[in-house]
Amino acid sequence: MSPKDVDPDRIVFKKSWVLAAVLAVLLVLAAAIPARSQEGRPPQAPVSVDAVVKSRISYQGVLREGGLPVTGNRNLIFRLYSDQGCTTQVGSDIAASAVPVNNGLFSVTLDVDRTVFNGQGLWLAVQTGGVVIGCREIVPAPYALSLRPGATIQGDMSSWDGVHVVNTAATGASYGVYGSSASINGRGVVGVASSATGYTFGVYGTNSAPTGAGVYGEAASLDGAVYGVHGKVNSPLGAGVYGEGATVGVHGKISSSGGVGLYGESTSATGITTGVYGVSASSSGFGLSGLASAASGAAYGVYGKSASAEGAGVYAMGLDSGADVILAGNTASTAGDDGVLQSDPAFASSDLIFVTNDGIRIELDKDGDGEDADIEVRNKDNTLIFNVDESGTVTMGGSGIAAFPRPAYDSGWVAVAQGACETLAHNLGGNADNYVVDLEFKKGTNIHNTHYGYDSSYDPISALSYLSGGVWHNLDNTSIQLCRGATDTNLDSMRVRIWMYP
Repeated sequence: MSPKDVDPDRIVFKKSWVLAAVLAVLLVLAAAIPARSQEGRPPQAPVSVDAVVKSRISYQGVLREGGLPVTGNRNLIFRLYSDQGCTTQVGSDIAASAVPVNNGLFSVTLDVDRTVFNGQGLWLAVQTGGVVIGCREIVPAPYALSLRPGATIQGDMSSWDGVHVVNTAATGASYGVYGSSASINGRGVVGVASSATGYTFGVYGTNSAPTGAGVYGEAASLDGAVYGVHGKVNSPLGAGVYGEGATVGVHGKISSSGGVGLYGESTSATGITTGVYGVSASSSGFGLSGLASAASGAAYGVYGKSASAEGAGVYAMGLDSGADVILAGNTASTAGDDGVLQSDPAFASSDLIFVTNDGIRIELDKDGDGEDADIEVRNKDNTLIFNVDESGTVTMGGSGIAAFPRPAYDSGWVAVAQGACETLAHNLGGNADNYVVDLEFKKGTNIHNTHYGYDSSYDPISALSYLSGGVWHNLDNTSIQLCRGATDTNLDSMRVRIWMYP
């Protein structure tokens, strides 16, 4: 057939079934899912679907050559375009070889790329014998319009869902509903249950696959107030987001430096409400688990914040016989397995304050494994300044602490000649009336105080020529004197220690 034999009007478009495949899928799935109970509870798991409708469309037309209907086989090429002039092709050529034509009538089934049918307008042209003819708009079946972008599906479905989508894959990272938003203020998926009563869910997701998720949301924007999943409910018995799965009920992921992987908000001004509520029935499970996988930066596994002066950023409650908060250790090593409670490192003046209506009780060596258990206070240089061990022994140190048994001043052993005095500078300051002084003697290796003191009626200095023993004398807030009798033979050196009290 040559081009000159082609009638420009030889093809007549009779029917176009663009989204019939999509509707057929929904009809098949709907027929396979059992009816849900009237209580509004989540549906039971669907039965399996034997086959899914393929991505095909049916097409019929009339072919004439020279004004006469064609009878015989013809090779046809179909092309889809995104404009009514058929100049911008989308997708690849769809070839149909040896198509039977009877008295001008033909019918073909075309395998199409389903991604092309994304709600955009489409036009179809056909080539035969080297000639391209026709540029006709593809129009959808009427009810398929409810699936185009921006469409609204609304109706009274008291015993079923407005839209119910089921992915029956038992393995792999599969999703019943997947939503994505690139807007800086968008949401991947938004679910709203506006009923003020009843057992309602803004978004409800279930998953049976070992690597899937009941609900998965991801916001790809790198800035802005974005949410992987945002759920909101007005009912006091409902949930903004409810997820149930064999491994993960709800999984939130965010790429934004200022975004939120999972965000829960309760706007009720009264009642015991919860922004995010987690429950685990497992003996080794977690009601709420958070993981910050970044290897650096101020990352938080779980972050809580309260705007109320009477509230708390994080509230934890356990049984009376159990713990309310447990700080986890690192099982990979014994060197860094400490539970650490720290004030906010982002604020240089942040303090750590403990407030209690009664007492504070600290239990050491709870596991009884025999390890050394102490309460330690260390300064910024990691110097130990206060310690209490499990036996009750208390030790203190540091220039700012003066308490038994460590004195504020210790002269060490000082040699004093017979009939002489040594003036020692302690420079402790304060009021000398608040000093406690201890004096010891030593002869050779024998430490004693058997020759301590003088007759108080004598001036120690004038009496040195004929008395024995030693004394401390002339104490003030900067110095103290140590004196030894002229005839003393029982001490070689003296040691004085001073404690200070407020």
